[in-house]
Amino acid sequence: IVMCIIFFGEKLMKKVTVSLYCDEIKECLLKLPFGANEKWTYIGVLIVPDSISTHLYSDLVNMRCLAEPPKQWNSCKVKCKWHSNNNTEIHYQGINDSTKFKIASKWVDYWLHDKKYIYFYILGINLTKLDIEKFGPTGQQDRHSTIYNRFFRTAIKKALKTYFADYDRIIINDIFHDEGNVEHHE
Repeated sequence: IVMCIIFFGEKLMKKVTVSLYCDEIKECLLKLPFGANEKWTYIGVLIVPDSISTHLYSDLVNMRCLAEPPKQWNSCKVKCKWHSNNNTEIHYQGINDSTKFKIASKWVDYWLHDKKYIYFYILGINLTKLDIEKFGPTGQQDRHSTIYNRFFRTAIKKALKTYFADYDRIIINDIFHDEGNVEHHE
């Protein structure tokens, strides 16, 4: 990570500027042995320092090419079937397609093994253990969004403090979130 050092009085300050890419899984049912079930929701945050964003984006896009040997995304001289077929959203619910599964597998392998470029945080919330009545007025229809928003702030703070504890200033440049019903929540 390239860091920016600024002077503040006589003290040198280290700062990092990041963008956040976020998504959630709502109310996932976890079936436990002996008939017990729990409902969980998950918040995922990918933290990308601006200093590596171009490199990371290039790596992830190039992994969409499933040609052998793999090629850079824009390097095909002829129209490559992989590039036209693989330029699509990849969502965990639609992973039954073998092409999407291969791309997702390459991404997961990259995330697990390339620690210098990947900063992510996943927060699981056991909804079964929460008192839902504590999250908004009784007549509120969308309590999931209230719960999500409350824990979303916690996930961001925890992730940034975990990865960038050595920095004096952490600046969030942008937050990108997959569309859902949360963006319209008051």
